[in-house]
Amino acid sequence: MSEQLDTLGLSRAHVAVLTGLDIREYVVEWNPAEADILRAEARPPNYDPTAAPPR
Repeated sequence: MSEQLDTLGLSRAHVAVLTGLDIREYVVEWNPAEADILRAEARPPNYDPTAAPPR
């Protein structure tokens, strides 16, 4: 969920989870440290932020 908050530029999300007859609601806060980890894991091993985009 943090990656979606980061992508959308949001700081908080309200999530409803339906399991059988049970309904649960959660509030997920954006975590900058977790966003940094997720961004680093998503980058290819040869990532160069100064390189021109591929054509």
